Amino acid sequence: MDENDGRVGSAEPVLGPDGQPYRVAVLVPTINNADELDGVLARLMRQTYPSYEVNVSDSKSKDHTKEVCEKHGVTWFDDDSTNRADACTNVLQTMDHDLVLFTDDDTVPPIDWVENLVRREGLKSYGCERISYTSKITSSCW
Repeated sequence: MDENDGRVGSAEPVLGPDGQPYRVAVLVPTINNADELDGVLARLMRQTYPSYEVNVSDSKSKDHTKEVCEKHGVTWFDDDSTNRADACTNVLQTMDHDLVLFTDDDTVPPIDWVENLVRREGLKSYGCERISYTSKITSSCW
């Protein structure tokens, strides 16, 4: 596969208890790290899982972060937070997904990262911490 190819999306979606595919999102908090974020988003947009949304919570970056998000077609949130936890919490309140995965703006995930996390019920076995399991599953990997 060429690094410049579009989404791979070869995996079958995972169905939830209602028989519908899980609504999956990835959330990436950032501030003034557009160049590294560009590489992270390039990989996130090429994941093997077929259907997911990527959201970036930007804490008032003064670099070209917004343009990087536009380049990759991800959802950009302008956030007033001054720390990672608040940035994630603020965006989570606007999201309506069954599964939200977190990663950092300087962590390039494996090409099958989203697929493996969605498929595994035991998220801890993939190096992640299950934060909550109520109506949503949230997973943090950093």
